[in-house]
Amino acid sequence: MNRLLVAAGSALVTFASAAGAAAEPPAEPARPAPFFDWGVRAFERPRNVALADLGLHVIGVGYQRTLRPWVAVQASTGLYSPWTEYDQPSDMLGVFLRARAFFHPLGGAPAGLWISPFAQYGLGSTRDGAERRLSGIWGVGGSLGWSLLLGQRVLVAVGGGVQYHAVEVLDVAGKPGFAKVGPTIDGNLGYAF
Repeated sequence: MNRLLVAAGSALVTFASAAGAAAEPPAEPARPAPFFDWGVRAFERPRNVALADLGLHVIGVGYQRTLRPWVAVQASTGLYSPWTEYDQPSDMLGVFLRARAFFHPLGGAPAGLWISPFAQYGLGSTRDGAERRLSGIWGVGGSLGWSLLLGQRVLVAVGGGVQYHAVEVLDVAGKPGFAKVGPTIDGNLGYAF
């Protein structure tokens, strides 16, 4: 009788463990990130990007940090020349600092669809006849665009939007600066790590 109880107990334990194992599906192996990451699938991505900031009026360098899958922040500095506003690109040259946030509604930061407000400030030199004058440079705006990660290392981002930007000559009232609403074109090329 004891043998019968031991055999029944052993069969019950074996059946229960087999049923428990069958109830849990086998874990899927982690899928590698695709070479062309459009930011639409959820997986671990690099959080830092060293980048070139290429825009309609700017050429700079910067750093971007992903804080959450849906938000990243960026700071950049570089050269500013509003060539669309002057006869010669050298009529107004300056340096700028820019801060911006990237909101990724698809949750794939730094890749994927983004909406980005920005603000920038800088100092420059504006040609007034034969003289050069100190100028304040500032602007605010927003863009909509898309970022692509290539091989989880190269970030390519393009976008466009609208900005209010101004050049204010600091030692002469009213000339030869400007203040207006206009388009903005954004491009980033960077190394993600």
